[in-house]
Amino acid sequence: MEDNLILLLKQLNISLDQYSRSQMKRLPHADLSPSQGFVLDYLFSQRGGIVYATDLHEKFRISKAAISSILKDLKQKGYLEMAANPEDDRKKQLLLTPKAYAVHEEIDAFLLAQQRQLCRGIPPQHLAIIAAGLRTMIANVRQHPQGAILHG
Repeated sequence: MEDNLILLLKQLNISLDQYSRSQMKRLPHADLSPSQGFVLDYLFSQRGGIVYATDLHEKFRISKAAISSILKDLKQKGYLEMAANPEDDRKKQLLLTPKAYAVHEEIDAFLLAQQRQLCRGIPPQHLAIIAAGLRTMIANVRQHPQGAILHG
């Protein structure tokens, strides 16, 4: 393999994070981080369905502590409320506030512009192959036991 995919993916991740942060600062609601924007976008996509923090942990595959921190910040900024689950006091239902709905279109436009920038110059048929490859890579990593050494 000529290119080191791990290095390329890491470079893409860092570049995308830096680009996202710089672009988010230009939005009228610049108090949101890219991670907070992604979480809000996911909650919007659920169309008012019942979503819990554990759902976000499973969807994004990031630590519960990271999810908790994002949700805490969104709540403090007024984008999110949490309601107790009558069946399980440990579970908190995530509810979007009017402030969150006010930035919905802004976040959608931001994410669409970001995707267009990222994919500029790549033919649609190549994008489908890239997406399939990335999904396979994610599945491969998720199936691998924590801490084990990968062998090619």
